[in-house]
Amino acid sequence: MASILFRITVALNFFRFALSFWPRFEGTDADGGIADRLFNPFHHSGFRIDFVWLVISTFAVCLVTVLSMASIQKERRARINAVLGLSWMIAFAVYIVRSLTGGILYFG
Repeated sequence: MASILFRITVALNFFRFALSFWPRFEGTDADGGIADRLFNPFHHSGFRIDFVWLVISTFAVCLVTVLSMASIQKERRARINAVLGLSWMIAFAVYIVRSLTGGILYFG
């Protein structure tokens, strides 16, 4: 059950990552997108709740990935989870770099 929950979390994160490449959803530095209108009432420390979800879930994915590495030789499920976790961490790094260079995240 935990493995299924992990895979659903990674799938949701990849879906949100894919939507970030659509300017109409993510918005630009000059104009807000669908995500700004959808998640605008929900902020935590100045960040939209979808961004907070990505950060928190990425920490959980990192933890599960590290734990999966311990049994990677014995279990097929652990190998799949490790590959999914590493793939998500790479995608998250791309998302953060893209957000910082694209003007979506701006710290003043």
